[in-house]
Amino acid sequence: MAHKELTDYILRHLKKGTSLQKIKDHLLRAGHSHSAIEEAAQQAQQTLQQETKNHPLVKHKGWIAGGVIVVVIVGA
Repeated sequence: MAHKELTDYILRHLKKGTSLQKIKDHLLRAGHSHSAIEEAAQQAQQTLQQETKNHPLVKHKGWIAGGVIVVVIVGA
């Protein structure tokens, strides 16, 4: 697998909930080098962080929390 393919593989499995350690172990057993796996894992984690940071629900969590408080107060 090329570096991009390794990164995509790791990212896909992280999104499915597979632990990073299990993914790394699988890739090592499949014959990938430790350094290639580590580089791809770092890139995948950065991509995942960026996607999470830019997700609309995370971006506007203050508004969502404020809306919930208003609903609770008004509903009381």
